[in-house]
Amino acid sequence: MKIRMLTHEFLPYQGGVATYTHGVATAAAAAGHEVVVRAPAYDGLPDSDRDLPYRVERFPGGLYTHFAFPGLLIRGLAWIRAEPDAVFHAVDWPWAEVLFVLRKIKRFQYWATLHGTDVLSMASNAFARYLGIKNPYASADHVLANSAATMALYEERAVHVPPAQQRRVTLLGVEPVWFEAADPRLLASVLPELTEGDLLLVSVGRLEPRK
Repeated sequence: MKIRMLTHEFLPYQGGVATYTHGVATAAAAAGHEVVVRAPAYDGLPDSDRDLPYRVERFPGGLYTHFAFPGLLIRGLAWIRAEPDAVFHAVDWPWAEVLFVLRKIKRFQYWATLHGTDVLSMASNAFARYLGIKNPYASADHVLANSAATMALYEERAVHVPPAQQRRVTLLGVEPVWFEAADPRLLASVLPELTEGDLLLVSVGRLEPRK
C-alpha cells in the first residue's frame, strides 16, 4: 500500500504530532508499506530526514496559517491526481480540513488522525466555520484517535461522526530515544538548584490546563 502522511509538524522526536507521525510511519514501513511523509521545509532544518525507514518530502512553507490554505488545496489535488491509488493520511487538523474540501472535488482514499486539542477546537475554529466545515473528519475513510479518551470526546462533541467501523484508536507508542541518557548539561543546570526536601514534579505532557 502507498501511504502518504501529510503534516505541518514534523521534526522527529520534536513534539507530540511529530513523534506520532514518526512512530506510525516507522511501523507502516516495517509492515512493508511504501510510506512518504510530506511536511514543510522549516528554516534551519537539521539533517533529521536522513537514515529513516521511510521517505520524507519537504514542500515550501513553515508553521501553518490560514493564508496557506489555497496553496495546500492546489498542492494536495496535484498529489492526489498523481497517485490515485495512494492512501492520504492527514496527521493534523490543517490537512484534515484540506482533504475534507478536496473530497468534494475528487474521490480518493484518506485517513485523518484526531488529537485531543483538535476535538476541543473544532467548534471554535472560525476559519472552518467560514468554509462551512462542521467536522473536517466526517468524510474520512478512517478516523484515527491517539487515545480512547480522545475518540470518546470526538464521538460526544462532533456532528456527522463516521460509523463505528471507520473509527479506530491508534495508541501513542514508546520510542527507544526516550530511554537514552539525559543530556548532562541539562542535569548540571538543574541539580545544583535542588536542595534536600524539594519536591520534584515530572510531567510527560505540555503544561496546559487540559493536561
